[in-house]
Formats: sequence, structure tokens, C-alpha cells
Amino acid sequence: MQKKIRTLEKTKINGVYIFRPHTHEDARGMFVEAFTISVLEKTLKKKVKFKAWNHSKSKAGVLRGLHSENTSKLIYPNTGKVFLAVADIRTKSKTFGHALTFEFSRENPFSIFIEAGIAVGFCPADKHDVDYQYLMTSEYSQLIPKGVLWCDHDLNINWPLKKPVLSERDKNNPTLRQLFPGKFK
Repeated sequence: MQKKIRTLEKTKINGVYIFRPHTHEDARGMFVEAFTISVLEKTLKKKVKFKAWNHSKSKAGVLRGLHSENTSKLIYPNTGKVFLAVADIRTKSKTFGHALTFEFSRENPFSIFIEAGIAVGFCPADKHDVDYQYLMTSEYSQLIPKGVLWCDHDLNINWPLKKPVLSERDKNNPTLRQLFPGKFK
């Protein structure tokens, strides 16, 4: 088998990278190398040490986010069709206030690396449950959470759900303007 060169693709938000894996399918099933640390470290020009591996299952109609913590994340949704949104809420970033969306599925598998401070939200993109796994560079007990309202008009995210099921925290997250009024003069 010929070795494929794997790279991280930069996105329009500084600190958000996509890893498009090589997928091998045959009569037995499928194999995907979802990510390799050497490619990440070569791209970032620094060592990365993951300290936690989390798994979230969301039912159809549920939206989680937008959540930001002081940890970098490597995300790989592994079942279902997942709609993912990221928003740069780092006030010193050149891409502050920018948002991007992605859709993951079995037909379109990839991993996404998101640096600390960038807000992330996700939901099923259709009427099925989804499983979503991610590695973090900090343990849960070390996180300093911050949230942004999922439907913030300044982020202009076109979610596939219009009336999602939300946690109390996510219903009451502030907007970017409430969090950082000095950035909107």
C-alpha cells in the first residue's frame, strides 16, 4: 500500500485546522487513520500533549454550545451526521468574531483541531443521534468555561435546527457584545 502524505489544512480562523484522513474500505468494513500527532506538531511547530478523552452523545434536536475553554481540542465525530460550528472569541485574535461551520459524516470523515479559547458548538445535522469524541490538552477539572449564545446575530451561524433542545446554561449564554462590549464600538 502506498503511504499517503497527511497534512493539516488551515481554515479562515487562526487556530482551527482540518485533518483529512486516508480512508480504506473493503469487504470487511472500513479503516480510517483519524489523526496523527506528528502532523499536528509539525504544523504548529510545538509539542502537544492530550490529557483527556471525552465522548458526548446527543439526541436528534439537541444543540450543545457555543462553549469555549482554556484547552485545545481534537474532535472526531464518529457516528451520525454532525453539524459543527466554531467561533473565534479570543479578543486578541485577528479573526475575532469570525465563525465557521462544518459537516461531518461517514461519507465525509475528518478531524478538526481547535486551539484554546475558540468556542465550539454542535448538533445532529439530521433526525438521528450522534456520537462525538474529542481529546483535550487539559483535564475537565482544570477548565475555565466560557459560553456564547448559540444564536448570536454577530456570529451569523446558520444552524440546521431552528428550535433546538438546549441546556439551561446554553439558553442563558451571553452574546459576544455582552461579553466584550469594548470590541463593538
